[in-house]
Amino acid sequence: MTKLGFVFVAALAACGGNKSSSTGASPPMAAPAGMLTIAALEFYEGNELGMKLAADGKLSIKGKHTEAGKPPREDWQDVGIISAAGTITVKGEVVGKLEADGSFMSKTGKVPVFKLDGESLVIDGKKITIDEKGVLQGGNDGAKIHITGITDAGSRRTALFVLAVALGGAEPAPAPAPTAGY
Repeated sequence: MTKLGFVFVAALAACGGNKSSSTGASPPMAAPAGMLTIAALEFYEGNELGMKLAADGKLSIKGKHTEAGKPPREDWQDVGIISAAGTITVKGEVVGKLEADGSFMSKTGKVPVFKLDGESLVIDGKKITIDEKGVLQGGNDGAKIHITGITDAGSRRTALFVLAVALGGAEPAPAPAPTAGY
């Protein structure tokens, strides 16, 4: 699995993706109309494709499996669904939503640590944007992340939203539980 994909799975787990609902279906959560445009987007780190958002909102990450004596094999795993209303759904359960002010709120109600501000993503006071070539600007310049498929302001916000969650901006991951007997 790519670094980008691994971080995304960890972020979804931190959002509550591994929790089960005892009440059944979650109520719909909405964001302002037109905030996100769901489009086919591909997320690259350098030249390696690591994540894809399908035109129907299905988000997939690339993994690599190895077996002794065989070459590594790539596969794609569906990890959730992003909606134009700004919700993230994992295994049929809404685990977070984009609020009307552009901030993200997880199902657990944790204080959001990122916010969409127009066509910018603000994390810890730093603005991150995507230039006209799809290259991430203002983030970790060493990561060399770029996105293909951006066609308008809404799809740019969608790409920033996916990256914010993927890069761990939804809420901090819980600390590992202590091991018994140590």
